[in-house]
Amino acid sequence: MKLKFTKFKLKNGIRIIMVPKKETESVHIEVIFKVGSRYETPDIAGIAHFLEHTVTDGTKKRKAAIDIQKEIDQVGGFSNAYTSREITGYFVRVPAEKAKLGIDILSDMLYHPKLTSKDINKEKGVIIEEIRMYEDNPTEFGARKFIELILGDNSLGSDVIGNVKTVGKIDRKKLIDFKSKFYTPNNTVIAIGGRIKEKETRELLNKYFGKAGEKKENIYEKNNILQLTPKVKIIKKDVDQAKLFIGFRSFGRDRSEQDREIAELLLRILGGTASSILWDEIREKRGLAYDIGSFSFIFDETGFLAIESGLNLSKLKEALKLIFKILKEAKEKGFKEKDIKRAKDFNMGRLALSIENAPAWATGIARDLLYEKNIDLPEDIIRRIKKIKNSDLKRIAREVFRPERLNMVIVGPIDPSKEKEYLKLIKL
Repeated sequence: MKLKFTKFKLKNGIRIIMVPKKETESVHIEVIFKVGSRYETPDIAGIAHFLEHTVTDGTKKRKAAIDIQKEIDQVGGFSNAYTSREITGYFVRVPAEKAKLGIDILSDMLYHPKLTSKDINKEKGVIIEEIRMYEDNPTEFGARKFIELILGDNSLGSDVIGNVKTVGKIDRKKLIDFKSKFYTPNNTVIAIGGRIKEKETRELLNKYFGKAGEKKENIYEKNNILQLTPKVKIIKKDVDQAKLFIGFRSFGRDRSEQDREIAELLLRILGGTASSILWDEIREKRGLAYDIGSFSFIFDETGFLAIESGLNLSKLKEALKLIFKILKEAKEKGFKEKDIKRAKDFNMGRLALSIENAPAWATGIARDLLYEKNIDLPEDIIRRIKKIKNSDLKRIAREVFRPERLNMVIVGPIDPSKEKEYLKLIKL
């Protein structure tokens, strides 16, 4: 299971990852910056996301967002952008013969955005409405409060989108200062996947992205919270179904690739598929939940493993007791070989299918470079998956599923004064 890729640098130091796929008719170009909400100070919370919105609003050459979109639409392409806690990305996907257009548009947006007061004020209104919309959605609101609880009161734990107060004070100067500080060559990787003419693409990238740029240090606040007791937060909302988030503080990218692979397989067995243990025991056998699954976040120095569920209100405590019982058994006994094999086969099968997705692999390798980690190739991942034993799963479960690492958020028509009752249910 070999993945072919090319890695090189432009004359100004920007790193490039190319993953060719001659069988496709498209090319995906993605520019990724190592900056997200964790690089913000409290007074400009949300500015990374705000900047992502405004650079797509027009340039000197393409006066408005609609002019950019028309050029992409007329070749049948599409574009988008995203901001997370650690990175910001912009991408276009166009027919392979229109790669030059995609590269031109991306460089134009990122190097020559107008950032007019009119556009800034417009986006300010859009983002503030987005913040209010999330507050009205029990699932979104609960997820944000859960991440805030587990990661703490700091830049990593704060919401990527910011808050109404800080977003309302963002102006053109703050955006330009933030962009000049973080959108630098040493902080940039470009990922390209699809039907690529390598020599021609190199020349285009040097032409459009190879300009000299200042190298700057990007520093963030380390998140090394020492949690000594479990935390439960109840958010009272008039809804028909309780939304539940249970998370355990875990390790980050500073841990070995093997341990991270074990943690991923652990989550897959517990709640990663419709044949997982939590889904089978909680939903299928007992009907306690409409849905239940697992997810994880990993950062440089920390991370967490989590379970999310939509639960029948009248059976919330019953479901919680069973969830904790299953986690405790994972620590003490691990899992049956058939469950381990099923999860391994699922992960390796998905990996085999993903080889066809050149853009996703280009982006994944680019992120490895941004995070300054070893490039993770399919054969490396397969090797690690095959090595995992039940004893490995028990070891990570014992390390992570400890009461003092637990953080739980419940959204529903429940009195917050009952938080102590739910703390007593934690038996691990």
